[in-house]
Amino acid sequence: MPCLEEITYDLGRAELADQESLVSGIRARTGTLVATQALVASFLGGEAADLDWLAAIGSAHGYLCDKNYRTINIMSGLSALLSCVTVVQAFLWIGEIAA
Repeated sequence: MPCLEEITYDLGRAELADQESLVSGIRARTGTLVATQALVASFLGGEAADLDWLAAIGSAHGYLCDKNYRTINIMSGLSALLSCVTVVQAFLWIGEIAA
């Protein structure tokens, strides 16, 4: 039967794998959208430069990327904090057992 540390570690790894999968999916969809936008712009030629909606979409995409990075950084920090707490807890248990 797995102990608490193993369960916590496995859950943390699974959560990080889920986050990585989510970020990879976002990255793949963004690449597809950028390629599609380039294709549309090439067909529209000079008229594409006159469309304000391209600038609006680019701005919105930049905003969402920045927001996503902030969320990922917060989650990464919380994960690091949880790791530190788990290590400290393990050392305290080892000290208690040794005493």
